[in-house]
Amino acid sequence: MSDKLNSPKNLKLTGKDCSALAEWEAVEGADGYRLSYYYADDPERCIKTRYAQNNSKLILGFTNGREYLASVCAFRYENGAEVFGELSQKVPFVPISDKLKAQNTVCIAVGENAKLVWEYKNTVPLADFESENDNIAVVGPDGTVTAVARGTTYIRIMAVGQIFRTKIAVDRKAELENSSAVLMFTGDIMCAVNHQRAAAAYGFDFHDAFDGIKSVISQSDYAVGVLETSCCDSAPYECEELRLASGAPNCNSPSSFLKAVSGAGFDMLVTANNHNCDAGGAGLDATVGAIRHYGMTNLGTAGDNPVIVEIKGIRVGFIACSMITNNTEDGTSDINGIVNVTGRYDRGYFVELINRAYSSGAEYIVAYQHWGGMNTKQVRKSQVEEARFMAEAGASLIVGSHPHVVQKVTYIKTSDGRRVPCAFSLGNFLTTMREMSENRDSIILRAELSRANDGIIGRLSYIPCMSETRPHGAA
Repeated sequence: MSDKLNSPKNLKLTGKDCSALAEWEAVEGADGYRLSYYYADDPERCIKTRYAQNNSKLILGFTNGREYLASVCAFRYENGAEVFGELSQKVPFVPISDKLKAQNTVCIAVGENAKLVWEYKNTVPLADFESENDNIAVVGPDGTVTAVARGTTYIRIMAVGQIFRTKIAVDRKAELENSSAVLMFTGDIMCAVNHQRAAAAYGFDFHDAFDGIKSVISQSDYAVGVLETSCCDSAPYECEELRLASGAPNCNSPSSFLKAVSGAGFDMLVTANNHNCDAGGAGLDATVGAIRHYGMTNLGTAGDNPVIVEIKGIRVGFIACSMITNNTEDGTSDINGIVNVTGRYDRGYFVELINRAYSSGAEYIVAYQHWGGMNTKQVRKSQVEEARFMAEAGASLIVGSHPHVVQKVTYIKTSDGRRVPCAFSLGNFLTTMREMSENRDSIILRAELSRANDGIIGRLSYIPCMSETRPHGAA
């Protein structure tokens, strides 16, 4: 048994506006810290806990003027579990705003009243009020606002030599002139050996694999992921044969896994990667057939390159290539007259795909690329160079996979003045990998596409995710 971690020393809490900054001395051997918070008048009931990587943390969500207590303890990871050390003494603090503040926004209907609430250093000082547009809202000497007409204005609150502006939104209604299309992109979807072994006892039923994220994927109009495995039932699965004869990993999974992927809400799967022929050319054919059988679209192999999809009236072109190979293609380069069956990348081929996508009516092109080094956050020079080439060739958005960890997102300024976003790696979306702690982290890249006078505008955001191991059938 390892030595118990000491209690963190010199815990200090500084009250701030609806928040508190906690600082303490670092504990040797700690992997992190857990903070616990209590009401001062109910010190035995913990109201919230928060984790910190380092020995300071700003926590939001407190009420100004109310007294609280806080304590902290260190923890370390042992065999995947958190082992906690001794808890520090509880230290009191009171949140306080050292500036004049009030509501940022008040939403009311025409004819309704609303009372402003303002404060300064946990007191309510005498104040004067002024509406910046009496035609929309007026304000009385006690801070009561009355809505007059639909629109937006501001109430100026003047006290203690300071001014605070509160927005007043009267009969607000958000109306979109044009509908937008929400696309979601994920990194590697794996069905690795430990996942297969767990599902084997249930007849390779993977129905609950995406339970924790299904509700998020369902919010998209179109969802795309990278299938980092073949799904061929006529070849050994990874849980039956870990390695191919060449020594490379045997990333082959039961085709029933694709039913779970489809059930999670995915519309398209990228198969242009270094594992698409782990079960040979026949395995690639079987995988593509299973993807289509479960109602999804294949991308990047077997002639499905490019693919044009109309989403909310916007014609989106999808392209996928792979710079990485395990040399398992075994003569698939020209099956059934299809050139580049496996989606191997070269610049000439990529330009051809771009041109075909635009000539087929694509208004926005998403280009997936399988590249980079495994288990590293460092973006390679080759990734940067090819990303610039792809952007210049006409890609609207570049999405990367293969490193199995999250890499940076950047914007590439092209010679024709476009800003092309490039996410070099979204990490592992579904995995049991644990070679690096970062193997379980990923992001969903969310793109909201809308039509403007000069073309399609893409607004990007991201949703952080983490793969966790749960018992089969757990809620």
